[in-house]
Amino acid sequence: MQADAHVEIVEAAPAKLPDFSGTWIKDHAASDSMDAAMALVHLNGITRTGIRLIRGLKLSLDESHFAFTVFSVIGCIKITERYSLCEPSLQRRRDLRRGKCRNVARLTPRGSVVIEYDWDAPYAGNGRDELQLDDQGRLIYYCTVVVDGQTAGYRQVYHRKS
Repeated sequence: MQADAHVEIVEAAPAKLPDFSGTWIKDHAASDSMDAAMALVHLNGITRTGIRLIRGLKLSLDESHFAFTVFSVIGCIKITERYSLCEPSLQRRRDLRRGKCRNVARLTPRGSVVIEYDWDAPYAGNGRDELQLDDQGRLIYYCTVVVDGQTAGYRQVYHRKS
């Protein structure tokens, strides 16, 4: 993944709304390590363990709203975010520290959801996530974070729960 890569987001709806809604289970073997990104944002040991033990995602998407919940084997590690598409919002910081994260979620013309976000100190930074379905029906979640001029990224793979 290139640190300088940036996809321009055009304010246009996809030809068909992607079928993201439902529960998705993480394929740990097919997913990249998140260790570099966790180190970059200085996550503590308990939070790192909870992130490593992510079980899956619950997603909801319609023409105007997107929501997701990340759930882990460790019950206290749960992140829920809700968006009105293309409208800025404040969410809880994903590193579970005090403070808010400024976010915006958009649908792209090719049928993915992009979330761009930034947060203040401690460890101020920004990030970009993209969720898309591949040709095998898997959910692919790309994440890039930047803190203090350093970039880390990863790719996660999820299968729809039957």
